[in-house]
Amino acid sequence: MIGPLLLALLAGGIGVYLERETGDSEQIHLPQAPSDTQQARDPDSIAGIAARALPSVVTIHVKGAGERGMGTGFVLDKRGNILTNNHVVEPAD
Repeated sequence: MIGPLLLALLAGGIGVYLERETGDSEQIHLPQAPSDTQQARDPDSIAGIAARALPSVVTIHVKGAGERGMGTGFVLDKRGNILTNNHVVEPAD
């Protein structure tokens, strides 16, 4: 029981390390399916709500004072204001 848990924690830690050390923090492009191939979803279903929210979700990479951070946020408006948690941007302080 403990073995799989330790293996999962180790694999996650290695993934975070590799992302921070070798990831391209300047340009990140995630593949998106063309809108004409996406299935129509009931707008009130979980899938419909997620489909509307997904374009506003962003990944944030920050660096500062020898520290790095990574997390997600949501684009709030057309000016590009983003809402995220403090722990994501704290290393850039």
